[in-house]
Amino acid sequence: MIDRLEAFIITERDRYPTRENNIFAIALSDVLAYRQFLGLIQARLLAASAAYANASTAFSDSVRGHSGEMTAVQMQLIGRLPVLGVALRLEIESFYLFAKILLDEAARFLEYYFGQVRGTPLDSHDDLVKGWAEFCRQHGIDAAPEFDEGAGSLKKDIADFRDYQIAHHKNPRTLRHFTFDATGVSRMGLSAIYPTENDRQVESKATHDLLTAIDSHLENVLSIIQANRQRSRLLRAPPARL
Repeated sequence: MIDRLEAFIITERDRYPTRENNIFAIALSDVLAYRQFLGLIQARLLAASAAYANASTAFSDSVRGHSGEMTAVQMQLIGRLPVLGVALRLEIESFYLFAKILLDEAARFLEYYFGQVRGTPLDSHDDLVKGWAEFCRQHGIDAAPEFDEGAGSLKKDIADFRDYQIAHHKNPRTLRHFTFDATGVSRMGLSAIYPTENDRQVESKATHDLLTAIDSHLENVLSIIQANRQRSRLLRAPPARL
């Protein structure tokens, strides 16, 4: 997707007048930059996940069949887990934070490209999910139904998790723990101590699955631009003064 975005910017920008050509490239380059950020975070996350999983497995293996006081090696292993857990949590939460920014930037790019609609802003991905149908209606945009469906899934899986479990998390009784699949990919679980009937355990999604969904969404954004160029506000830009 990074290569796709870079190539799209190069080939698409020259369809527009000089001023809009440059702004188009800069605006879409912000989307590209955040996608590059996610690639860097994903690589760091995989390393942090492997380090935590290896230490956790080594400790579990060391206590299997063992009785009595912990050995020096066991003490060292269990002492490393909180430090490794902080690094892993940092990468998981960073992925969600920057993924949400990327989605917001993509929504704002669509608004810039086609123009604002009164009462239906696309200032965030949440706005896009709520107002996309009306935005398309007023601009006469032809968009496949799967765009709306994919955007809704990303709101639930990324934007809502980022909002309620990270950026605006409020429960002081929350414990975080990590689970791993067969390939060592980690997820962060959140549960509450002294639970009440209103408490719910939640878990992050595997970031490689989220990245696949994000790339599909970005591909749909590019397809919408290609299919609806004639409706772009950039082609209605006033001619430059001589």
